Amino acid sequence: VSAIEVVVQHGLATPEGLTVDWIAGNIYWIDSNLDQIEVAKLDGTLRTTLIAGAMEHPRAIALDPRYGILFWTDWDANFPRIESASMSGAERKIIYKDMDTGAWPNGLTVDHFEKRIVWTDAR
Repeated sequence: VSAIEVVVQHGLATPEGLTVDWIAGNIYWIDSNLDQIEVAKLDGTLRTTLIAGAMEHPRAIALDPRYGILFWTDWDANFPRIESASMSGAERKIIYKDMDTGAWPNGLTVDHFEKRIVWTDAR
């Protein structure tokens, strides 16, 4: 690490998950209090809300920029799940919902070699 720099500091409530698109130079994050996913350039410019609402407790976020896919977890007490969308926020869909009620899907990452996502359950 050669430098530490604050790039986004205003308009945040409870930022949780954070991931970087190393191809396009963007940073993506989840704000669990605002129930939204946002993106900005690595210098904090061009900030945009991609997805807002229809989330209970969004937590982790991961990207596969090679395929343009964004993944995130939601701790919804009655309907815990993992969702995906394009990195522009379009084509939102639930990709995994067969979890026990009350599960807390957390710690999400993309296994690029095996072409799969991996997560932990915080409960």
